Amino acid sequence: MAYNIVKFVHVLAVVFMAVPLYNLIIVHERRRIGKAPFVVDRYFENIIKGAAIRCFVYQFTALFTGILLIPLGGLP
Repeated sequence: MAYNIVKFVHVLAVVFMAVPLYNLIIVHERRRIGKAPFVVDRYFENIIKGAAIRCFVYQFTALFTGILLIPLGGLP
């Protein structure tokens, strides 16, 4: 039971960690697409600016739950 809960939190942290990464990719790809309207540029830049701390929290959560999964799952 505990293994499944920790595994769920681990996968959830990894999925949420991908969102800031994809927003960063969108901002860097705008050169290939062309200049986006100012509102769209500002929107994605504001998302990225506030996402650094969240991303670190997701990374540490994934690390912590990953380490917890080793003893809970039983070492092979």
